[in-house]
Amino acid sequence: MTPGGAGCERTYRVRTVIGSPGADTSYGWQVQRWNSATGEWQPYFASRSGFTGGPRAVEWRPRISGNPGRYRVRLDVASRSYESATFQITC
Repeated sequence: MTPGGAGCERTYRVRTVIGSPGADTSYGWQVQRWNSATGEWQPYFASRSGFTGGPRAVEWRPRISGNPGRYRVRLDVASRSYESATFQITC
């Protein structure tokens, strides 16, 4: 997490290594916010990307501003999904 602008704006850094040797790799990041009314994770915003070649370190820097709550980051790559630990944003 790095300080952002005014209020409770913060930039978060998420990174991992993905891909197979010599393969095309498409992936998508998603920030999800916990909805206590429905008891489900709801998409907050997302980004998609990809590359060709062997495994590669990928990074995403989502910015969350002025919306306190419980969040997590989800990575979709190939037919698998990975979720981060949850984190709380308070202002």
